[in-house]
Amino acid sequence: MKFLNSLYFALYLFGFFVVPAQATEITARQLIASCSSPDSDEQAFCVGYIGGILDGAKTSKKNSGKIFFKHSDSGKTWCKTKEQNLIHATNDVIAFSQNSQRSHFNNALMLVVKALESKWPCKNL
Repeated sequence: MKFLNSLYFALYLFGFFVVPAQATEITARQLIASCSSPDSDEQAFCVGYIGGILDGAKTSKKNSGKIFFKHSDSGKTWCKTKEQNLIHATNDVIAFSQNSQRSHFNNALMLVVKALESKWPCKNL
């Protein structure tokens, strides 16, 4: 009986505190504002967001010694050399957004994917 009471209590707490999360789409402008902010928390969000995309798209495939990435929804690909890192990716996304006014109207995910596809191309696929 004690076990059931504990289980019911745990389920109650779970139901009470867990609210259905509604995904909020982050715009490219919001991401670039975070990346350009003097606030270290905003900068950390930017780097973490881009790092999450890199981690999520990384594959086990290698291409001429480069690490191969593929965005599952769009099929867009990019490759990274050993010298390129998360800071390079962040700088390349910012540079891409500054050179492409059109990108400011996309969501942040597609801005990052398009920037890395453009700045880190895979050759000889």
